[in-house]
Amino acid sequence: MKLIIIRMISSLLLGFMLVITAQGNSSSVSNVSGQNSNQNKLEVMT
Repeated sequence: MKLIIIRMISSLLLGFMLVITAQGNSSSVSNVSGQNSNQNKLEVMT
């Protein structure tokens, strides 16, 4: 269980980093794509 939780947290952190970098570039398209890839990772792990 701990490994699954750690993977979920790490994937969420990666998703937040993608969103922050996308907002820094002021590009809404990359922001949406980052959120979608993060959701896909969560679905695969579960």
